[in-house]
Amino acid sequence: MPARHFTLTALALLLALLLALGSASCSQRPGRGGGSGGAVAATPQKDGLYRPSERAELFRSALVEPAERGKGRAYFSIRDSQGLNRGLHDYVGQRLALKGFSVTDKPSEADRIVEIAIVARGRASQASLEACVRQGYAGSAALEAGDRGAIVADVLLVRRRAHVEGAKAHLKNISARNAVSSTKLRIAALGSEKALKGRDLEFALAEDIAGLASSSEDMQRHKTRSSTEVRQDAPAKSPKEKESSAGRHKNRHKVKVKVNRKHRKRR
Repeated sequence: MPARHFTLTALALLLALLLALGSASCSQRPGRGGGSGGAVAATPQKDGLYRPSERAELFRSALVEPAERGKGRAYFSIRDSQGLNRGLHDYVGQRLALKGFSVTDKPSEADRIVEIAIVARGRASQASLEACVRQGYAGSAALEAGDRGAIVADVLLVRRRAHVEGAKAHLKNISARNAVSSTKLRIAALGSEKALKGRDLEFALAEDIAGLASSSEDMQRHKTRSSTEVRQDAPAKSPKEKESSAGRHKNRHKVKVKVNRKHRKRR
């Protein structure tokens, strides 16, 4: 009996120890979307999206205010030749969708085009970051090492009239086709070194870009139709119209010749 009592007591103590270890590991488990390198991850909310655990300051090279809601279809692309960003593609897609956009992978169907180019990411001082942002879109992207974490991106926002049917719905080159307005600016997010190790900077950048994409106020307005489109949309000339046009061109040439001959005789 004493041996049996000792065994039960030992099992009870072992079970209590296992439960204590299990609860401790659960309380330290990072939330989904947390960064690497020992960064403290934020607890995901009910919508499953990552929430930054470090507040980031945002800097823009242009006075453009974000909006709460967007509409229409949005296409976005990210250029990052050095592979600096961490999860920015997923965050931008999520934030655009939450703003009210229907995200598409076909730029010809998009009402709003968002092009992002990552130009710098790393440790920086606030003074050097502000100087970098002042360079503006496609400017110099030099950062001096400091005690803060930063990410810098050049952003092009284009609002356009999209064709969802017909031959123009599958255009490959739409850089200037149907552009209504556009904005070019440089955006930077500045946080702590802990934020640099995780994904807080990318989340803050994506949130700001989605808000700016939702805004109906762009920096530059464009003609609603390009000259290329006008030529494509114009009806084809009939043979009689072509012959008449050619005749008028010949007559204009004859008039110029006569005028030149008269001018020579007077001299």
